[in-house]
Amino acid sequence: AACNDVLRVSEVVAGLRQKIGDGSKYEVGARALGALAAASLYAVAAAVVLHPEVSAPFTAQEVWWAVRDGYVGDLASSLLHHGG
Repeated sequence: AACNDVLRVSEVVAGLRQKIGDGSKYEVGARALGALAAASLYAVAAAVVLHPEVSAPFTAQEVWWAVRDGYVGDLASSLLHHGG
């Protein structure tokens, strides 16, 4: 019965197209977040190499939490000022 209603079928198709279009926005956001996480890990590794005697490096999980929860700037600042 639902397939016989042309308007309903076109609404479903339009809704699916909209969802597909919205999904690409989230994919771009995930890529940006991944790039930010990689850059953060690189910064932590560089700081550890530059200050091996004083740094207590953050774990990869701690860096990921900082990226995920939005305080990666504080983490980087702490690492650069205090070594960990």
